[in-house]
Amino acid sequence: TAYEIRPRDWSSDVCSSDLIEALARVLKAGSPVVFLLGGSAMSPRGQRAAARIATVSKSRFYSETFPARAARGGGLPDIDRLPYFPEAAMKAFEGVAQVVLAGALAPVAYFGYPGLPSRLAPEEKVTLLAEPGEDADAALEALAEALGAPASAAGVTPSPYVVAEGALSPQSIGRVLSNALPEG
Repeated sequence: TAYEIRPRDWSSDVCSSDLIEALARVLKAGSPVVFLLGGSAMSPRGQRAAARIATVSKSRFYSETFPARAARGGGLPDIDRLPYFPEAAMKAFEGVAQVVLAGALAPVAYFGYPGLPSRLAPEEKVTLLAEPGEDADAALEALAEALGAPASAAGVTPSPYVVAEGALSPQSIGRVLSNALPEG
């Protein structure tokens, strides 16, 4: 089912309620959607909102290939980066109804590859939820609310690494340091 996704209302820092409602209809209809996250969408708040959306929809989430900043750690969802090479990145967008940009630019190939387009997602399927620098985390939260998503979604549960007895190695040193890191 096709839904009209109208252009952004640029009068505020958060996308319009019409856009949120249109995206919610697409997601509620069971349409597969890929979200490309960047900027504040990769904050803990944005990632948790993305996880909430994923629990009630057929959505996949990727961060930009080279995010400027991304919160990581226990309790946050495991969000893959969009593959670097165009063939793999284009496969991520196959069969989707929409590609939603939340704080990210439209994905492009970094070099000219013979026989491959420079724009990796079909332009007619790209929807802008939030520009880089805008409140992408707030827009994702608004979408999660419109979907009636649960207030929280499970992230990756942290567990300490097992450190084997014996001589130190780069792996064992990394595990010891990881186990010793304080929360946050």
